[in-house]
Amino acid sequence: RPGLDAYGFVVEEVALPRKVLVEEARKAGLTPGPLYQHLQAGQDVVLEDGSVVRADEVTQENVRPRKVVIVGDTCDASSLVPLAENADIVVHEATLEDEQWILARRHGHSTAGGAG
Repeated sequence: RPGLDAYGFVVEEVALPRKVLVEEARKAGLTPGPLYQHLQAGQDVVLEDGSVVRADEVTQENVRPRKVVIVGDTCDASSLVPLAENADIVVHEATLEDEQWILARRHGHSTAGGAG
């Protein structure tokens, strides 16, 4: 409703770097050390003998970070839709039951059905 602010919270995990598959890296001639950082960033590395260790052959993507959006009780959360994009879970608080929709609208609240 015009004149009412809508508030929400976004909790998003930090993306982790690629995981080095240590056994695969060893087979490719690489020992643990600073070059791992390049591999974790998805960059191929060149060993002293000139051979190339391809990051996609000795690393794997880490788990995709999760995103949770929590929206407070409001009759119009449309301004928060961009924040909820690509969320794994969206929680929209509602104060009133669906049968109380007139009261909810009058006071700028949402109903359970309106939030869902």
